Amino acid sequence: MKVKAIIKVNDNEIEYEIPCGFGDKTFKWLAMVASQRFSLSSPNGAIRSRDDIRGVTDRSQHLPSDIYLENGDMPHPSCLLSDFIKDGDKVFIHLSLTQPIVSTSGTPNKSKWETLAFTTRDNNSIDIDNIAEDNID
Repeated sequence: MKVKAIIKVNDNEIEYEIPCGFGDKTFKWLAMVASQRFSLSSPNGAIRSRDDIRGVTDRSQHLPSDIYLENGDMPHPSCLLSDFIKDGDKVFIHLSLTQPIVSTSGTPNKSKWETLAFTTRDNNSIDIDNIAEDNID
């Protein structure tokens, strides 16, 4: 199965075709692979203002903040790809260039998807309704 991953960074979009095997991978895996592809993309020669947006440096890493299907659904990070998409489907992945620190404790404000994907607590103990809305566009 190959998935068309549309990477959204700020107002820019880049499309990658990502081979996913038999679809036995998770959406978290897909988001991390797409993030790595974006980070490792390098310009052919000098970067000009008309060139596509790319990773800021050779060592840049970007965190996936949201992932959406073509119908607008946001799948859980641990769901299998084959349960929701088929060969050639598009998946929209938002990458955050920065982690805005807005809480009084100095921790970054995470989207619901980021919280589910990257929190080490048991996902059943996370109160999704009380997670702050994503401020990264």
